[in-house]
Amino acid sequence: MAKKILFIIEGERAETNMLISTFERSLNLCNQDFEIFKYKTNIHVLFREMNKMGFDSFLSYLYMINKEIFPDDMFSPETAFSSVYLFFDLDPQAELFSIVETNDIATYFNDETVNGKVYISYPMIESVFDFISYNFKDYCNREYPIDKLSTSYKSDARRKSFLGQKYRNCSFRKIKNEDIYSICLLNMKKYCYLINSPFTD
Repeated sequence: MAKKILFIIEGERAETNMLISTFERSLNLCNQDFEIFKYKTNIHVLFREMNKMGFDSFLSYLYMINKEIFPDDMFSPETAFSSVYLFFDLDPQAELFSIVETNDIATYFNDETVNGKVYISYPMIESVFDFISYNFKDYCNREYPIDKLSTSYKSDARRKSFLGQKYRNCSFRKIKNEDIYSICLLNMKKYCYLINSPFTD
């Protein structure tokens, strides 16, 4: 039996629906099976707990806290999945946030076939909605007060956004593929902008 892809997400409802919908759309094209584990806390808590318990291998740590997601016929936790991807928020407003630790996390989770490859949403997954058009200049210059991120941002980004108006806050699963593509393109361009790297199609 072919190995599954393992996706690990924080587990908030909006994030879960959004990511699962994206996984299904893309992986159905190649008939790749996958497993989803909702960690239900932020990446800093995960990283600190793993280190506190003395684990060098993330998959061994994960096996210790939740054996059910692992296949019965695996040789070892490290070889149980074809690849592992983690999706978490940056959450710069959170008490535990540390840019130094974030760099350590990105360094540790840098290979989907070893400990996993982490993707961190900036500042959080709801920012995928935070644009008023598909114009890149408008998108990369969007600003929001950091002290409001934990209260107003989630609802504002969704309700007042271009997509929020277009789809009237309906399920992410109902957003058309062409809009998903445009969202991905905007975020890829913004990523290159943030790291001062040219974007090429």
